[in-house]
Amino acid sequence: LVGGALVEIANVRSLVRVSCVLFSSVILVCAARSQEPRSRDDDETAISSKHDTSRVEERTNVSRARLTAGRPRVEDMLVNVPGDWVTSGGIAVEGRTLPYVAGVGALTGVLVLTDRQTDAWAKSITANSQAVRNTSKMFVRLGDGKTHLAIAAGFAAYGLLWDDSRAVRTGSQTVEALLSCGIAVQVLKRISGRESPAAATSPRGIWRCFPNLRTYQQHQPRYYAFPSGHIATATATLTVIAENYPGISWIRPVGYSVIGCLGVSLVNVGYHWYSDLPLGIAMGYMFGMVAAHRADGALASLGNDGYSGLRILPAITQGGPGVALTLDF
Repeated sequence: LVGGALVEIANVRSLVRVSCVLFSSVILVCAARSQEPRSRDDDETAISSKHDTSRVEERTNVSRARLTAGRPRVEDMLVNVPGDWVTSGGIAVEGRTLPYVAGVGALTGVLVLTDRQTDAWAKSITANSQAVRNTSKMFVRLGDGKTHLAIAAGFAAYGLLWDDSRAVRTGSQTVEALLSCGIAVQVLKRISGRESPAAATSPRGIWRCFPNLRTYQQHQPRYYAFPSGHIATATATLTVIAENYPGISWIRPVGYSVIGCLGVSLVNVGYHWYSDLPLGIAMGYMFGMVAAHRADGALASLGNDGYSGLRILPAITQGGPGVALTLDF
């Protein structure tokens, strides 16, 4: 009886948590609508202060196409997934994006070399602070797939109730990005077979490529570290929302800050190494962009300099040479 009661309490808590996320999603959409520019001219003026006229016109045309697009079909979030894999794979090997791919690879390699030190640092901080442990667990829950599905459901519910096609489209594209990105991440996990810090038998975790699938399912912490699925799905969700609501200036800085805290928390709780994060972020961004811009032509400029705020540069610090990752927003 006691065990059944505990299970029931846990189910109630999960239901309350999902309900809170759904309610927060509706509030987010309402806030986004209230803070958007009142006219397209205002938006163009703000953009033109930082970029040349041709890029403003291109961005405005893309935004107009996205904002005036109709509602997606219910099945689009499912049937578009295979096409997202093909499109993402094609973009990843194009010349315009190869510098970014190389940068992610270089950053991952540098972080692998420092994983022993950063993991020890994270464990020391977490062991000495209950507040850090609790905060880290909270952010890890935010990165769970169920949370992002609830966010998508919140957008869809708002759109259906208030006849908002863009909110419905945002919910559909979020589910599409979660599916395409999530499945790709799971395939890579089963290829790389890297130990998580919680189950590590070496200072940086052993890589057991192509582990037996049954063994993987039975002992997942020994194989699931690379890349991070939590960070990938969070980035995909943020990208879809930000691309559908380009006039809301606070979405990206708030979202990137949450993703940064999520990344640190994943290391703190022993789920991932810091070197598991760059590829997860890159995959989430890629699949989010593909889902959000399937039909409006914006993918043609992905990887060009115009609006990219991501820079991967060499850096020299007191500890020696390394790589610096900066993101302007």
